[in-house]
Amino acid sequence: MAADIRRGVVVTLQVLYTMFLFTKSDIKTTVIPLTCLAVATAPRPVPPNIPKAAFWIWIHLLQFTTANQLVSPEEDKYNKSDRPIPSKRISLESTFLLRWILVPFCWAWSCWYSVETLYASIAMIALTIMYNELCLCSGYWMVRYAMNAAGFVALEVGGTFVASIDRHHLDRTAVLSVCLSGAIYATTTHTQDFKDVVGDRLVGRRTLPLLYPVLSRYSVLLGLCSWTLVLAHVWDLDYATAVSLMALALYISYRFLALSNVASDQVSFYWYNRFRCPDAPVLFLRDILSRPPHMSRAHSCPHIQEQLTPFIKCIPHPVFHVPSRSGDSSGKRQWANTRES
Repeated sequence: MAADIRRGVVVTLQVLYTMFLFTKSDIKTTVIPLTCLAVATAPRPVPPNIPKAAFWIWIHLLQFTTANQLVSPEEDKYNKSDRPIPSKRISLESTFLLRWILVPFCWAWSCWYSVETLYASIAMIALTIMYNELCLCSGYWMVRYAMNAAGFVALEVGGTFVASIDRHHLDRTAVLSVCLSGAIYATTTHTQDFKDVVGDRLVGRRTLPLLYPVLSRYSVLLGLCSWTLVLAHVWDLDYATAVSLMALALYISYRFLALSNVASDQVSFYWYNRFRCPDAPVLFLRDILSRPPHMSRAHSCPHIQEQLTPFIKCIPHPVFHVPSRSGDSSGKRQWANTRES
């Protein structure tokens, strides 16, 4: 009996680790940035919902990556040989089964939150089918990047609903934030293709780095700097924050222009994901500390607030002048009242 339990635990852990390996390379580039964006975008976020939002994003990303890695296992032999399929950790048949089991699971999990969250889940899975099973991932680069951006938006919207206490509505600020995120991703997502040029060339994929190897690198400079100016104008950033964001955009652009090997492109892509989600964690912590005492969980633990406050104050942070979400003129984010009745 004990041996059977141990075997069951071992098998379960192996399955969970295999599922993690499907998304391992996307944790830093997708799950973490999107979770930060979802929390920063949510009209009324609550801290306990952050891990829920992260899991919602991850499980939907898992169903995408299993489908995607089924489409191009040969490419992964060259680009990412440590993935479960090329490393022979899981068979194609088992991956296919897992991929389609995840679809009803994602829908059921989303229903637990709200109908609107389910809509985001349906959109993400429909885009996954179009991108992978209908082979749009191998089509013209413009269509591929538009599909990538649409999937990114679906994940952000779903994560935003889960992170918020109101899981049925997004305010105007949230909608604007999602639209800007999607537009930025659609016009600069080719940064992820620089590190994959070897595998993409082998499978005949037409990406900007393969079609226009020099021009595509200069387009990163144009795209990031242009979007920095747009963000500074839309969110009315203060001078120091705008300059900091522009410096980050220039640094990332420099890396893509001057460091053009695969290893450097991988690191540059991580920096690019930092640009997509600037200072969201800092904004989150500052919002917690700026809440009125009766709305803060830290109020019941003064020593936590005392430890966090000096750390937060010493970090440069963006100043946003966005339309107030509560109708007052302060323009500050509104957090849900989490005080237990």
